[in-house]
Amino acid sequence: MGVGKRWLAAYLPVSIDRKNEILLTPGSYDIESISHIDEATNQIYFIASPQNTNQRYLYRTRLDGKGKAERITPVGLEGTHSYVISPNGKLAQHVFTNYQTPPVQEWISLPDHKPINAQESIATRMKPVAKSNVSFFKVTTEDGVTVDGWMAKPTNFDSTKKYPIVFYVYGEPASSTVNDVFSIGQNRLFQGDMANAGYLYVALDNRGTPNLKGAAWRKSIYRQIGRINVRDQAMAAKKLFSQHAYIDTSRVAVWGWSGGGSTTLHLLFQYPEIYKTGISVAAVVTSCFTTIFTRNVIWGYRRKIGRIL
Repeated sequence: MGVGKRWLAAYLPVSIDRKNEILLTPGSYDIESISHIDEATNQIYFIASPQNTNQRYLYRTRLDGKGKAERITPVGLEGTHSYVISPNGKLAQHVFTNYQTPPVQEWISLPDHKPINAQESIATRMKPVAKSNVSFFKVTTEDGVTVDGWMAKPTNFDSTKKYPIVFYVYGEPASSTVNDVFSIGQNRLFQGDMANAGYLYVALDNRGTPNLKGAAWRKSIYRQIGRINVRDQAMAAKKLFSQHAYIDTSRVAVWGWSGGGSTTLHLLFQYPEIYKTGISVAAVVTSCFTTIFTRNVIWGYRRKIGRIL
């Protein structure tokens, strides 16, 4: 895997110095990871989601670069899929989740993606949970940056009323918060139920988070942690306020853990006119540790995807 001018893609090196390469996944989309290389059938399996960067699906294409990417994950199970493929490429453990479906797994054959045991298939075993109060959205800030987000509204929501809002943040290169998985909209540290308690609960993914939005999106945070990620969060919150009169802008809270704890502190001190209170858990605040942490994150990406910088 490597980063081209714009997208994270799969390449086949033709020479040791990598000056000659065959692009295996052309197109305006990122791939997340390579799942399996099947030399016997001349195929490479990878995870991507060209249409929705908050979801994940299994694709394959030819190793010689002459094929077109083919989606292997069946249409109809929209959300996040992960796979552990056997060495011979004929079997896989398949796990599926989305914001309304707890993680459920099955064993499948490849490349037909058929369950080995129909009675233990995902279609048979999954138990969706209705979450009518949870929705995904996009918002474009005054800086022209479009960020993804999700919102969990209070139980018995009434758009004519005012509600306090709590933002859950991370905002750094190690993780994203806006993914189509079952855990969104939930706060395991809240004693009780936030929706029943009358809170709006929101998460936003700023530039620099590892979303499948291209090289420029991910690289933008290099040497800018605490700056552009914090501004994106604040400006997206500001835009959200202007769009929804039911948000009580006098009662705005933010919280996060580790990198999210650092982001919380930055938001509280840089934008006190927006954020009124916050909880910063295990924030990365020591300069020595911050330097080491940031270096490890950046170099971790370099080891993972090749040419990120």
